[in-house]
Amino acid sequence: NLRFIYRHLPFEKKLDGSSWSLRTSLYFPGFALNHGFQLRYSMQENTGRFTGSNDIPLIDGITYITYKRIKNTLLLDYRLPLMYPDFSIGQLAYVKRVYGGLSANYLNIHESSSLPQSIGASLYFDFNLFKYNLPNFTIETKVNYLTAKNSTRNINPVYSFKYTY
Repeated sequence: NLRFIYRHLPFEKKLDGSSWSLRTSLYFPGFALNHGFQLRYSMQENTGRFTGSNDIPLIDGITYITYKRIKNTLLLDYRLPLMYPDFSIGQLAYVKRVYGGLSANYLNIHESSSLPQSIGASLYFDFNLFKYNLPNFTIETKVNYLTAKNSTRNINPVYSFKYTY
């Protein structure tokens, strides 16, 4: 995937500035069947009114890193299935799949070392509620370890609940 975004305000005389960003996503097969590797590189340049905005995906745990202007990010993700339990919790839920993931994230590559600023491990649970096929729900538990020197917190747990149709 490749996506280019350009923002500006041509009809506003008092507001100046522009913003452009380029996002790329590359998908590769993993080391075994149903494993997958994703590489996302993004870059941006913001001026004027758009100086504080970010149009690119940010690294995990960015809220605990002291603010600096973000020029680019490199996000690496590896996901793998752990089990397909096909397990029913009474009439409440039906657990279809459990999978995990590992991630390494880089911020401002031109300024950073070879060590990623954020390293993470995830565990996902896909399930249906009340024996209905749709929507599909996902619970994610993730732990990020921030290696950035200017981070205010090193370990960052994340929990999320998502659904898709």
